[in-house]
Amino acid sequence: MSEPATPTPELPPAYKYRGGGACSCARCRCRGLLWPVLLITLGGLFMVDQFVPRVDFSDLWPVILIVVGVVKLIESTASTEGHRG
Repeated sequence: MSEPATPTPELPPAYKYRGGGACSCARCRCRGLLWPVLLITLGGLFMVDQFVPRVDFSDLWPVILIVVGVVKLIESTASTEGHRG
């Protein structure tokens, strides 16, 4: 006789595209880029402010908005093929 199949446990419903490491689709991988890229950009802007005498941080802060927009654009156009969740 064959043994009955063991049912797989149901996972709690996740937020759309919020892969907690279980999903490897392009959109879920891009979601984790915003904060690291933002911190690197902010550090670069402060470094430019320190080493270039004629440039002030108040002149460069719009770069932060541009970087956030670019990351969000990449995230929204990324493929969801293979998304689990």
